[in-house]
Amino acid sequence: MGMKDIANNREANFPPEGWEGKVRCIDARAKSTNAGYPAFGLWLEIVDGADQGRSFWDNIYFSANANFNHQSLTKLEAAGVEPAFWDSDPEPDPQVIDKLTGLVFNIRATYDPNDNDPSNPWLRCTYFPAEGTAEQPAGF
Repeated sequence: MGMKDIANNREANFPPEGWEGKVRCIDARAKSTNAGYPAFGLWLEIVDGADQGRSFWDNIYFSANANFNHQSLTKLEAAGVEPAFWDSDPEPDPQVIDKLTGLVFNIRATYDPNDNDPSNPWLRCTYFPAEGTAEQPAGF
């Protein structure tokens, strides 16, 4: 498949706004923000329902903002990372990556406006435990 085929077969905004379902983290990548804080890309695969087998990336970032970091940690903990895991001061790669890969959890997809390209909004996923509910997501 060439780039022309890829460009002509793209799908914007998947999963759609408001989509909820169970996913598995089939791959995770450690990276750094421009300011040098840890960031993680999670390749999430839908594990049941009509969209089973479809996959997409979600990203989690950290920064100098303690409130924002709380939200990112709460998101990871809702996905199944135990809060005590952070006490060991794990390395982003491989320790955090190994912990994230294989986790199964639920998400709710929402989008934020993208001021640079209004036709391509930013995916924002809320995570909640596989046994949780959308109405009572963990940590929110």
